[in-house]
Amino acid sequence: MSLHINSPLLESRTLSLAAGRPVWLKLDALQPCGSFKTRGIGHACNEYVRRGARHLVSSSGGNAGIAVAYAGRLLQVPVPNCCSGCARVKWRPSRSPAPPAVARTTPRTRNWPAGC
Repeated sequence: MSLHINSPLLESRTLSLAAGRPVWLKLDALQPCGSFKTRGIGHACNEYVRRGARHLVSSSGGNAGIAVAYAGRLLQVPVPNCCSGCARVKWRPSRSPAPPAVARTTPRTRNWPAGC
């Protein structure tokens, strides 16, 4: 299952004129999570779930963590909250509900579910 979209390439006239050659912009901000991270992380999460992973874990509260939370939601695999809710709070697009909460942690505690 592909978790990313084929985002468009657009030629930037301004940058092309400045560079003296065509400059193309990949619009990965249109990805469901808002960054290119969905491509690589989505592929990795797909592969780990295919190999039998029962949970997905990310220490990132930024774009990478958001991509893991998104992948877990689509792949129906729990994603423990390992970074004080940073990624879960940021993941609020209208096109999909927030990923399911599995565990609540703070930077000082790690009460992950068994098997994590």
